[in-house]
Amino acid sequence: MTDSLIQEGIILQTVNPIIIHVSTAIVILLLGLMIGKLAGLILKKLLLEVEADKNLKKISPIKMSITNVLSLGISLPIYVISFFLALNQLGIANIVLNLIIGFIIMVVVGAIILGLGDAPKNILAGFWIKKKNIIGKTMKIGIVRGEILKKTMLKVEMKTKQNDRIIIPNYYFKEHFKQ
Repeated sequence: MTDSLIQEGIILQTVNPIIIHVSTAIVILLLGLMIGKLAGLILKKLLLEVEADKNLKKISPIKMSITNVLSLGISLPIYVISFFLALNQLGIANIVLNLIIGFIIMVVVGAIILGLGDAPKNILAGFWIKKKNIIGKTMKIGIVRGEILKKTMLKVEMKTKQNDRIIIPNYYFKEHFKQ
């Protein structure tokens, strides 16, 4: 009998802190949501009182409601702070923050890679074109015939008989180059 009471006491000592941490985190989160919503509503009411949208439309061509933007601008930071305070109460704020930072870094790197597009291919082809003596020569690249005016690491500039200037990416130029 004494052993079972000791075991129950150990279990209660283990469960109690977990329940306390989780319930405290929930209270923090709910308070943050309520305070954020209340702050947003108060700011929105104040801005509606001073007719901020109407006054902004008089001096600016902006069509969106500044009242909604500013009230959301006050609510969102409060939501985020309460979210991280709740995570901190659970002891997982650092993990979640690291995951969010990692995700943001991946998105930025992905955007940079997508933004580069064909630049790496054009630069590699530019090294090949750099060795060719093509400035001033008349050539046919694809369906365009003209005189080569300039070559860079990304593009070749050509002038047609009609005096049109055509810019050809180096990768395309290399693929359609015929000596």
